[in-house]
Amino acid sequence: MLLHGYGDVFQRRLGVGEKILVGPGGFLYKDSPVAICPVPVQAGAGFRNANWAELTGPGRVGIQSMNVHRHII
Repeated sequence: MLLHGYGDVFQRRLGVGEKILVGPGGFLYKDSPVAICPVPVQAGAGFRNANWAELTGPGRVGIQSMNVHRHII
């Protein structure tokens, strides 16, 4: 398997009930036991109509440090 991410790619192992918030565009993958729940971004944060990803363990999650937005004109 080959995985490509922008910037640095991190893997984090979450314990039972441990939570992490991942910014828009930062989420790459998760193990099946990890729950994912959208959390709305606060107004003025620079993102429109976007959500943070709240990931709850147990399991591994993959995160990228940089996201790339492609705009269609």
